[in-house]
Amino acid sequence: MEIMSKSDMSFILRSHSNAPVWQMTVSKPFMGFISFCLLWTCFGLGAFIYGYTFLKTKVTYHQALRLKVIGQSDQITDQQKNIQIFSQRINKLKFKLMQLSDFENAVREIAKIDKGDVESGSNGLTGVGGAIPDDLNSQIPLTEKHDDLIQEMSKQVAYINNTLNSQKKKTGSFINNMDDDTLEILACAPSIHPCRGRVTSGFGYRESPFKRNKLAFHRGFDIATKVGTPIKATADGVVIFSGYQRDFGRLITIDHGNNITTSYGHAKKLLKKKGNIVKKGDVIAKVGKSGRTTGYHVHYEVHVKGIPVNPEKYFLE
Repeated sequence: MEIMSKSDMSFILRSHSNAPVWQMTVSKPFMGFISFCLLWTCFGLGAFIYGYTFLKTKVTYHQALRLKVIGQSDQITDQQKNIQIFSQRINKLKFKLMQLSDFENAVREIAKIDKGDVESGSNGLTGVGGAIPDDLNSQIPLTEKHDDLIQEMSKQVAYINNTLNSQKKKTGSFINNMDDDTLEILACAPSIHPCRGRVTSGFGYRESPFKRNKLAFHRGFDIATKVGTPIKATADGVVIFSGYQRDFGRLITIDHGNNITTSYGHAKKLLKKKGNIVKKGDVIAKVGKSGRTTGYHVHYEVHVKGIPVNPEKYFLE
C-alpha cells in the first residue's frame, strides 16, 4: 500500500456500478500551479471577451460617425455648388445693372443731357454703385455650413432681379420720352463698334509698335480680327474721304454732323465712295492690313471739332 505525504492530494472517482475505483494523487504544489493556470486562463478569456466587445462597439460607433460625416460633407458640397450658382447669378445681374448705368451715362454724354434733369424727373434711373463681387472661393472648408448665406444670397438674387427689371422699364421710358432733336443727335453719334474682335490697343499713350522703348500717343482704337471682316459705320453720316493714306492705308472718313467725324483705317477693300450717305450699321469696308501696320485690324478714330477723343465713351452696346 502506497503511503501519501501530507502535501499530497488524492482524487477518487467511483461509479455506482461494480467498475473499479479510479484514484489520482497529486502534490499540493502541482495543484496550486494548476489552479494558478486556470485562474489566469479565466482572467485572460474575460479580458479577451471584454476587449472584443469594446472594439466591436467602437468600430460600430466609428462606422456610424463616418457615415454621418460623409452625409454632412455631401450636404456641404451641395451648399458650395449652390453658393457658386448664386454668386454667378448675382455677378451677372449686377453687371447688367452697371451696364444700364454706363448706358445712361453715355447717352447723357452724347446727347448733352444734364444728369440732374434726368434724375429729378419720373424717368430717372436709380443709381447703381459698388464693385462687382468676386466669385466665392470654391474650396470652402467642409467643416462649415452655409444655410444662412444661401438664404441671404437667394434674397439678393430676387432683389437685384426685380431692380434690374424696373431699371429696364425706366430706361425704355427715358429713351422714348426724348425729343426729336435728341434722337437725331443719338442717331448721328458713333455708338456701336465698327467690328467685333480683340482690342489690341486703346486710346492714349502706348509703347510704339515701330520704335522700341518709345511712347507714342495713339489717337484711336485698334480692333484685331480676321481679314475680310466687315467694317460698319458707327453712326449715320456722309463719307467725306475714301482713299489711301500712307500711314492708315485704305481709309474711310465719315462726317456725322454736330462736329463729329469717324475714321476707319488699314482696310483691305473700301466699299463706299466720297459723298455716299451711310446709315449706322452699313458695311463700308473690309478689314485688312494696308498702310503702316503689324497685322490685320481696323484702326478706328472719333474726332469732335477736329480733336481726337476716346471712342469708348460713345459706345452704347
